[in-house]
Amino acid sequence: MDKTESALIGGICLDTCHAFQAGYEISKGEGVAEIAGEIERHMGLEKVKLIHLNDSKKAFNSRVDRHEHIGSGAIGTGGLKRFINHPAFRDVPLILETPKKSEDDDPRNLKVVRSFLLK
Repeated sequence: MDKTESALIGGICLDTCHAFQAGYEISKGEGVAEIAGEIERHMGLEKVKLIHLNDSKKAFNSRVDRHEHIGSGAIGTGGLKRFINHPAFRDVPLILETPKKSEDDDPRNLKVVRSFLLK
């Protein structure tokens, strides 16, 4: 798909675990830059309208979609912090998509994400 064809797309939702499992090493800075560059080349960064933010229970590129709490998985705190603060993604709305086994899970994950945000 090129940018001309992408004009037909209203927008995309990018899922951090899915990207990590699809071979984008977003736990590292160069992986975040790689996915941002690829999105820009193929459709334009303005097409990223939403991010499902989660960590990954499984190792990089295992092709297994198992979400984990923020900072508790294979992407890790450093990777997720770099990702959400990267200029390509900094202003994109985030939705937590993490496991929920207790009522404390969402507030705990949200607190961690808020601590990542650069002022």
